[in-house]
Amino acid sequence: MSTKRIREAIAQAVISEHQTKHLEKLLCLQIDKLHSAIELPEEDTIDILKDFVIKYIEHVPDMLDAVEGVTTEAGLSSYSQPFIELAKEYFLKPPELISNHSGLDELMAEAYLAHRLIEEINDRFIPKAGIPLVPIDMTCSNLIIHHVIGEPFSNELDDAVHVTAETLMKRESIFDSEPFQRYAERHKKAGWSDVEKKWPCLTDDAAINLSLRV
Repeated sequence: MSTKRIREAIAQAVISEHQTKHLEKLLCLQIDKLHSAIELPEEDTIDILKDFVIKYIEHVPDMLDAVEGVTTEAGLSSYSQPFIELAKEYFLKPPELISNHSGLDELMAEAYLAHRLIEEINDRFIPKAGIPLVPIDMTCSNLIIHHVIGEPFSNELDDAVHVTAETLMKRESIFDSEPFQRYAERHKKAGWSDVEKKWPCLTDDAAINLSLRV
């Protein structure tokens, strides 16, 4: 399943947003409810937040292509393909949970599911293998989007991801496979410098920060 259709859906939703301002209106309603840890600029707040959401959504197909490329190169595609395809399906066959959303609002929830799935897979790999499956960390961006989406809906999305990750991780034979042992040993010794250049990065936006200070 190609990411081309995902890119087309995103492009169409962005065009629709220019006409309807649907996401912009939702952000205006949500802005005063955001967690105090999210630091936003005083000027052009809605525009900057909307741009961040769009970048977050657009990051998904780039991320999935990169995950697929790196894991295929390492001989791990039989393990990675099921969750990569599932992340794509979040966009192409949205779960019933998102049925009452539309436009970029819908795609934001779908992107959150995809990003959180990769995060959960990595979180389960680290204690078992000593490395993440893939060198990507969207934790801060995910936390920001979690609050932009708003609770309790974002908590429901998290629950759906947890159940999915638990099911996928039952295939723990991956840790004993020879390709994975080579993959893990290589990156434990050398780090990720040889592959990081292949990874798309969600550009850090200095205008939006997440303060974790107590």
